[in-house]
Amino acid sequence: MKRALILLVINLFVFSCGKSGEEDKKMKELEYQLAKKEYELRQQENEIQNPPAKTQTAVIIDKDGWTNVRNAPNMEGVIIDRIYEDEIFEVIPSLNENWWLVKTPNGIEGYMHKSKIKISDAPAINTSDKAPPNGKYTYSVYIAEFGFVTENAASVIIDNDKIKIISIRDDIQGMSYKKGDIIEEGTIMLHKSGVWIIALHKNDVYSEEVGGCSDGPTVIDFNKKQVIVC
Repeated sequence: MKRALILLVINLFVFSCGKSGEEDKKMKELEYQLAKKEYELRQQENEIQNPPAKTQTAVIIDKDGWTNVRNAPNMEGVIIDRIYEDEIFEVIPSLNENWWLVKTPNGIEGYMHKSKIKISDAPAINTSDKAPPNGKYTYSVYIAEFGFVTENAASVIIDNDKIKIISIRDDIQGMSYKKGDIIEEGTIMLHKSGVWIIALHKNDVYSEEVGGCSDGPTVIDFNKKQVIVC
């Protein structure tokens, strides 16, 4: 009788513990679902109060006629590009920041102080449809015949529609040019295919072949900052 009573107590204890364990599991699952729902509601409320910034187009406001673009949102940031007056560029305004993220007509992303920016309704200019402003730039050289790319290999000098490519290295892979040699010069033109070329004649824009080792004009990629030669 005593043994039977002990067995009954043990069974009741095991049953009670099992039932308690199931209830704890259900309670934890309920708490998890409630916490998840609360998080989702907070996220929705935050999105309503702080909607994600949208890309807009803008022009600069600067008496100098140009504004620097920096690699960091402060005056200590390195100047990586410039935007000139009347150039349209992309910007992501921020209500809580003085420096806004911009994308220049050259396709370079950086920061500009909001005091220099005027939001515009004009459509953004496709960077592939616009050549860089006058200046001196450093480009890589791509040798189409061998697939070689030499970084920081050439100085690109742009003066209105005229362009000159000068070697700034003695070791451009796949080429015999030395530092100071002129690799290419001519007129910047937009080929019928949509790529930029260094033209020697006006009719080059209608050439059936361009770039690489073709008989057509040399191609220059302003987005990648690359000269494509044979």
